[in-house]
Amino acid sequence: MKLIALFFCFIFSFALMLITLLLMAPALFIQEMKKK
Repeated sequence: MKLIALFFCFIFSFALMLITLLLMAPALFIQEMKKK
């Protein structure tokens, strides 16, 4: 049971990181485009 909880925790943190990257990437890309 503990292993499953650990697995879900890992997936959740990974998904959160992925979502953050997806949200941040366009903003950073736009900033780079504005500089040029």
